[in-house]
Amino acid sequence: MRIFWRFSQGEGKIQKRKAIMAENIGKKFMLGISADAQEIFNAVLKELNLNGNIKVKLDFAVLSVFSQACVDYAKFNEKLQSDSLSPTEYYNLYNNRQLAKKDIMSSASKLGLTPTDRKRLGIEYTGDRKPTEVEKLLGIR
Repeated sequence: MRIFWRFSQGEGKIQKRKAIMAENIGKKFMLGISADAQEIFNAVLKELNLNGNIKVKLDFAVLSVFSQACVDYAKFNEKLQSDSLSPTEYYNLYNNRQLAKKDIMSSASKLGLTPTDRKRLGIEYTGDRKPTEVEKLLGIR
């Protein structure tokens, strides 16, 4: 009986740690990303935690890359709209935007944020649904 009590007590501690981790992700996991990227980080984290996809601390690094790349992509895209860019400036911004896009696509796939990955994980959206916080922040839907 005592062994069971110790096991159940340990199980409770694990559940408590998971709950604390899900609710209070400190800035140390955000790897120095900007304030805008932190909003995306928290929105994605909330969505991923609903599905139990964040398993290890390494996933937080991928999530940080995704969040910062989304912000960078938007900034580069905005700067590319300027008419006063020299060809070299345009080329550099375009290449940086493409690198951010590549980071977004690869990290989104690793996190299970793409439609094919959601299907692989058994998460399917059918019919009309409300946009998620991530979709609202990114203006996807």
